[in-house]
Amino acid sequence: LFHANVAGRVCARLAGLTCPVAASVRVEDPRLLHRWGEQATARWADVFVANSASLGDFLRDRIGIPQAKIAVIPNALLPLPATAPRAFRRALDLDRRTPLVVGVGRLHRQKGFDLLVEALARWPEMAPRPCVALVGAGPELSRLKRLAARRAVADSLRFTGAMDSAAGALADADVVAIPSRWEGMPNVAMEAMALGRPVVAARVGAIPELLGETGILVPPEDPEALATAIARLLADPERARALGEAARTRVRDYSPARMVDAHVALYGRLLRAGAGMAA
Repeated sequence: LFHANVAGRVCARLAGLTCPVAASVRVEDPRLLHRWGEQATARWADVFVANSASLGDFLRDRIGIPQAKIAVIPNALLPLPATAPRAFRRALDLDRRTPLVVGVGRLHRQKGFDLLVEALARWPEMAPRPCVALVGAGPELSRLKRLAARRAVADSLRFTGAMDSAAGALADADVVAIPSRWEGMPNVAMEAMALGRPVVAARVGAIPELLGETGILVPPEDPEALATAIARLLADPERARALGEAARTRVRDYSPARMVDAHVALYGRLLRAGAGMAA
């Protein structure tokens, strides 16, 4: 990510390399220090690979990278491991009638899981409150637990810690929530789509172009809208099923072979251009 990109460009410069240098930017990071680091070292890269059209626009408009130096190559969906039906729910000691909302990712401010806790606290009165399982580890764990206790929703939350694969958790979810404050093209969205799970997500990064009409988008930093969208989807299982099936079909386009072929073609162009300049 950011640190590897900046360090790689600086090291290539210090080493006096004459071969092409490619940067790979994966997230629309709004933090000023990160934007400054990208801008300060941008001239030492020949191409910036963005994992979405949205990120390409971010690099051009917010970082100042010339359009000619930006290549858009979307992420790929890797094969998911087989999972036992309802194994995750059993591990949480949930019966079939309890709605399950799953969030997966680093427990970091970027991922907005505090907004999901706040959404539980603002849950519509007429809707049954679901169990929310947060799969991941990170620096926000203690703060999230304190927030849940203060907002009196700790009984509805489960913190599972990091898992080798989140496929089982996603497969058992009634809704997958992605309340991020900023993003690139999140793999968890692609995995949920491949498993036919409906997604409710913040309208940030490449999430809108990835989901299209197959998910529910809400404004970022809006826990009330998040709660309302999830509650309505839980109350309409037929719509949730239809969205999940449409998402499963849509995500098939993001194949590893397509991503690899695009990188091979890009690197070939860079090498031919470098050889031409050397000659």
